[in-house]
Amino acid sequence: MTCADLLRNDKLSELKLAGGKDGLNNVIRWIHFGDRLADKSLFEDFYKWLSGGELLLFTNGFISDRQYMRSIMEQGVKYHIAGITVNQEFMEDCFADFADELDLPLFVMPRTLRAVDMTQIVCTELINEQMENSATERILNSILFTGYESEHRLISQAKDYGIDLHKSCGVCIVSMENFSQYLESNKITDSEFINKIKTSFLKFVKTGFESCGGRKILAMILMDSIVVLYETDLMSGDKYERMYSEIKRNTQYSFPGLSFVIGVGNGYNTVGRLKKSYEEAEKAIEFRYMQQEDRHILFYDDLGLYSLLLRIDDEYTMERYCRRYIGDLMDYDRLNSTNLCETLEIYLNSNLNANETADKLFIHRNTLRYRLDKIKSIVGGDLNNISQIVNLATAFQIKRYLDSGRA
Repeated sequence: MTCADLLRNDKLSELKLAGGKDGLNNVIRWIHFGDRLADKSLFEDFYKWLSGGELLLFTNGFISDRQYMRSIMEQGVKYHIAGITVNQEFMEDCFADFADELDLPLFVMPRTLRAVDMTQIVCTELINEQMENSATERILNSILFTGYESEHRLISQAKDYGIDLHKSCGVCIVSMENFSQYLESNKITDSEFINKIKTSFLKFVKTGFESCGGRKILAMILMDSIVVLYETDLMSGDKYERMYSEIKRNTQYSFPGLSFVIGVGNGYNTVGRLKKSYEEAEKAIEFRYMQQEDRHILFYDDLGLYSLLLRIDDEYTMERYCRRYIGDLMDYDRLNSTNLCETLEIYLNSNLNANETADKLFIHRNTLRYRLDKIKSIVGGDLNNISQIVNLATAFQIKRYLDSGRA
């Protein structure tokens, strides 16, 4: 659940947001009482016990020390807590200003709402959310991987969680592309904490989708990715961008440096074809490694010719194709320490525009002309011939894909 979910919970209607509304999508993983911070000597050690995502509750009057409260909030942001709740009688106006400045949700709890009751409500919601995640994971596994005995029962189960499988539905994959490097650079080896990161990222994805599409999705963790099943009519190009920005904002707050890419499969109105949508989303992500552009959302429907290339499972066939068209050029570069392959690839990606190519390579136009003449003599054929251009461009895409190690 997120801090925004607290405000939508009817049982917590008396809870008020005082500040930090820009952090309302912070994910809550558990509640932690912060009253032990009344002993200032515990300040540093206290935050060593946090793992991120905690909602801190303060029921003690020591937080009337304004500067100390600011230090608590700043330290909380540093350790990625979800938010802070204080009793109404201890609330100071400046606390709201601190919260707004730090984008840290600050809730005020009236006397009529006991801390123990709030704790029970939030913990129950967290447990229910965990149970829902398990149920949706079973449904998704049945649709995409393990198979199912009754399509009617599966459709009924999906509808219970807000998805109408009679409508056009599609699959997208949100892949944490640098997850291993992120763990290594942050020296994270604890399996429990790694699972917490994945669970938080799952929530970020859910929140991002639901805030843009306005409806629920089915989502589950699969390795270093989140697999999402959703009704396609709820999303459009601009909504995908908004969804990506929302996920990125939450990810950078909680896990700075963790990056992700989104692959989107086509929509289908039959359950049996949703596995195809999943495979298309996978292929769309693989295409990222065949192109120079740093695109963060890739649609299978936009791949064109390359969607066919990505369905070739024979790496040897790919290598043969690549060698046939640019093999001699690669050999020449290797033997002569030149960069004619780079020159030709940039020339093709610049739509055969010599001036643009020369600018990108930081060379004179005459130098480019000399290189292109050399390239023509090596690869043979006319660089203005459309068939030759398609073959060369395709060969470079395959080379990039093979070099990425994804084949």
